[in-house]
Amino acid sequence: MKHAMTTIPKQRFLAFAMSLALAPAMASAQQPPAGAGGITGTWNHELTIRNCVNGAVIATSFPTSSYLEGGVIIEMNPVPNPALRTPSLGVWKYVGSQKYEMSMKYFRYNADGSYAGKTIIDSNITHLLDDTLAQVAAVRIFNASGIQVASGCATLTSARFTGND
Repeated sequence: MKHAMTTIPKQRFLAFAMSLALAPAMASAQQPPAGAGGITGTWNHELTIRNCVNGAVIATSFPTSSYLEGGVIIEMNPVPNPALRTPSLGVWKYVGSQKYEMSMKYFRYNADGSYAGKTIIDSNITHLLDDTLAQVAAVRIFNASGIQVASGCATLTSARFTGND
């Protein structure tokens, strides 16, 4: 019995030591390669809302977003009226080969101020060699009761905000 008691702590220690050894490799999978700037920063987007079936353009707008260290995104869009929606908040992560995944949501309000629902956007992002972004997004629209009532598609092209634009 004494032998079993000393074996279990040794096994736990070995598992802990292995997790420490693997931690740098797991962390590097979440970040762009060393020396690469990644997508952290503020970006100007050209957002094109599209018909999901045939790709036809439905509308365009020009939001701005900031990808923060640690995987947080904040987005502002002047369309529709900013009084009728909150800023978008969400998360992003590096998935490898200059590709990222992002999910964000914002809340919508009716003209009388009552709650209209939320919109959730899931996007696949490619960080291109010219330091621009190409994105494909799926949009899910929910009513005030939390029931999905519509969906949509969008594409975005993005350039870094430099303070001059």
